[in-house]
Amino acid sequence: MPCGERWYLVVSCCMPPVQFSPKRGRCRRSHLRPGMPRPSGWRHRGNCCRCLDRGSRVYCMTGFSTHCLPSRAESRKIGGDRVRNRREQMVRSVCAGFVWLVLLLVATPGWTSSEPAVERARLYLADGYWQLDADFDFSLNPQLRQAAERGLPLPFTIELQVTRQRWWWLDRSVIDASRTWRITYNALTRQWRAGAGELNLPVASLEQALALVRHVRHWTVAPDDALDPTLTYDARVRLRLDTSYMSRPLQIDALNSNAWGLETPWQTVEIGMEGLDQEGGR
Repeated sequence: MPCGERWYLVVSCCMPPVQFSPKRGRCRRSHLRPGMPRPSGWRHRGNCCRCLDRGSRVYCMTGFSTHCLPSRAESRKIGGDRVRNRREQMVRSVCAGFVWLVLLLVATPGWTSSEPAVERARLYLADGYWQLDADFDFSLNPQLRQAAERGLPLPFTIELQVTRQRWWWLDRSVIDASRTWRITYNALTRQWRAGAGELNLPVASLEQALALVRHVRHWTVAPDDALDPTLTYDARVRLRLDTSYMSRPLQIDALNSNAWGLETPWQTVEIGMEGLDQEGGR
């Protein structure tokens, strides 16, 4: 039923007129006939009820009548406001969720640590041998730290590759060396040990054992005649947690979990030719 139209099934009932609030409707005054008498309860000139003059009695629509529908322009405005409010609420929710996620990641152990990397690496000649000095930056996640404290040995392997480019074939491997450090903990004696090969040193804590792995000094990798000063070589190094030294069940678990995937990317090694030139000139 359009706004202000009469419905005889309702208007014809003999119910007293009701007092309408100004917020009930927004009808125009044109809906009222000129000179039509208004009941005593009429307070708003733009009310949505329309009265009928039946002689000495006036019949009006009661309070349960249909409210006036807004115009098309008002409907568009109301719809746009609702969409705008929902969009603003969605943006606030996304921002709040992002803030909570950042706070959770910062508060979670292991997430604040940086990715494993090679800080510095240099290959030089000393005492008739090629030696490597390297510094690695890495830290243990909670799962690896807990495994080490329970007595599980952690093997770390350092790999060095030196190659010479050949335009007519694949690159030639000149030096291919590796060295494995083991960090172990004895729960009975409560003592940490770290060593490579036959060398096994007692240390006071896990951090001291990791310091021996992070800072490699004077590692002999090849004799002095392995490299030719007149040629160009490419050298790279990396460090990784070598799961091949672990038991078979742990190797399977390492394949399914990222916690055991501690590995630095390959990093270019600086080759010092100063000592090589001196050796060649003698």
